[in-house]
Amino acid sequence: MKNSNYGHEQFYLNGKFIPILAIFACLLWGSAFPVIKISYEELNIASEDIFIKTLFAGYRFLLASLFLVFWRLLSKGNKSMRMEKKYLPFLTGLGLMQTTLQYTFFYIGLANTTGVKGSILTTLGTFLL
Repeated sequence: MKNSNYGHEQFYLNGKFIPILAIFACLLWGSAFPVIKISYEELNIASEDIFIKTLFAGYRFLLASLFLVFWRLLSKGNKSMRMEKKYLPFLTGLGLMQTTLQYTFFYIGLANTTGVKGSILTTLGTFLL
């Protein structure tokens, strides 16, 4: 019986595609800072308006999560969305602590610095780790 994940695994583990996927991921991560800064300007979000920045971040993450759920359902079907109930409190706590707090501080901090400096500081953190 053929494994349904075989095609995806072959693509992600293929030596020819790994550099392309890595460059694509770097472009996406690198573009986040300027896009957020431009969005603040285009949407007239003031640097001291923390509530609107948090709301803007929430919209971005909601849209990203909907894209991921849609992609997952298309690629693996309804079976891929099953989860044991015992993991729900852990995942909720992780989402609240890591994602919510981290990105709340990130968006507030990014509003008070340039996109280039924010990008350098974030990359420096990863490099130091």
